Amino acid sequence: MPSYITAAALAIPAGTAIVAACLQLNAERAQRQAAESALAQAVQVASAGMQAQQQLLEAEPQQEASAREQALRQQLEAEHAWLQAVDQAQREAASREQALQQQLDCECSRLEQLLAAATARGLIGREQLHNALVGGDVTTMQLNLALDQTLAASHDSNGDTAFHLAAKQGSVETLQLLRDADSGSAADVLAAGNAVGRTALHVAVHWGRQQAVRWLLQAAPHLAGMRDNKGCSAMDLAGSTAAGAAIVRLLEAASPELAAAASPDGRTPLHLAASLLYA
Repeated sequence: MPSYITAAALAIPAGTAIVAACLQLNAERAQRQAAESALAQAVQVASAGMQAQQQLLEAEPQQEASAREQALRQQLEAEHAWLQAVDQAQREAASREQALQQQLDCECSRLEQLLAAATARGLIGREQLHNALVGGDVTTMQLNLALDQTLAASHDSNGDTAFHLAAKQGSVETLQLLRDADSGSAADVLAAGNAVGRTALHVAVHWGRQQAVRWLLQAAPHLAGMRDNKGCSAMDLAGSTAAGAAIVRLLEAASPELAAAASPDGRTPLHLAASLLYA
């Protein structure tokens, strides 16, 4: 079952049955595979035993050979009955697997219909995610991201993504939630610029969100060297905040080469440090 279906299923009350059915289906498949393996081994052992018994029969006197042949026949009958039981169990397992697959397909189809209906009613979408983020509605954020992972990368009229809004608020928890929703493309989304070319790191620095800056640099250190449409890096914006000195240290630790880089107006981090010292 696709991961986004599993996440969506867990986000709604009726979805638990979908995940349970999927887990049961996987268990049935594993049991069936184990039975097939045991059957193959049993056939191999029985074949080897028959060959060995046949060799003994050829070397023994007639009376002993007859008794051993009878015993061997009984043993083979017992093994045949066991193989029949295993085969029956396999057929039953295959039947249960088919029924579970049909149930799972039905539940997934129903979930897709619920998603389409929720989207049509305006319950799911980029605007809803952004509003929930600003309002601190974690449940709505989780539901939107579970049903549509691409919402974390969608831009509003200002070009801001959900990461920009979370950085402005300084919410590390929300940043983590957004990255967890789609970890595969999170690095690219973090590097996305808004209408003026600023990344989430630019926004966090501009608003003096020290914890968000630390999180963003740990998640994507290359953001420290990115510049907006005016050529400003996050370092160039640090002087405008009360937490500027601490943020400058974070940026320099993430990207030491910034220490010698000049802003569009010719100022280096040394100039910035001096301005912060005497501010």
